[in-house]
Amino acid sequence: MRHLTPLRALALLMSTTLALAGCGGSGGGLDVSVTDARSPVVAGTSTAAVYLDITNDGDDDVVLTGVSSDAATEVVLHHTAIGEDGAVTMSMADELVIPAGGTATLTEGGDHIMLIDPEPRAVGDTLELTLHFGDEAVSVEVPATDLLDAG
Repeated sequence: MRHLTPLRALALLMSTTLALAGCGGSGGGLDVSVTDARSPVVAGTSTAAVYLDITNDGDDDVVLTGVSSDAATEVVLHHTAIGEDGAVTMSMADELVIPAGGTATLTEGGDHIMLIDPEPRAVGDTLELTLHFGDEAVSVEVPATDLLDAG
């Protein structure tokens, strides 16, 4: 795993922006951007959460159909719901629709990505995550952050 220095963070931001810009355009390509990606480090757990924002700048809805990473045994999209009794439940979600011109925010206490049996990591390390939108995909570098840092 690599540590995220300020210079590396700037380079990562610029390369991610350029890579995602290449996904847009006509001909049915994706016109999405991913921002605020982070994965808080929690020692001694067999899972890790990933939070991020996916913005759809296209004219049509896009559907996140899966997530993958070599940094975990399994990667799943989780939907979080609060029942009438106040109980919080999480369930696996098959997809997430990002409306045209809209943003899906995957965050603490809400929908998020869950890494099952992730590789050991420390604050500043990064992991590569691939977001699948049907036949197209977007790769995102996700920095490991301190649990106490608010996204």
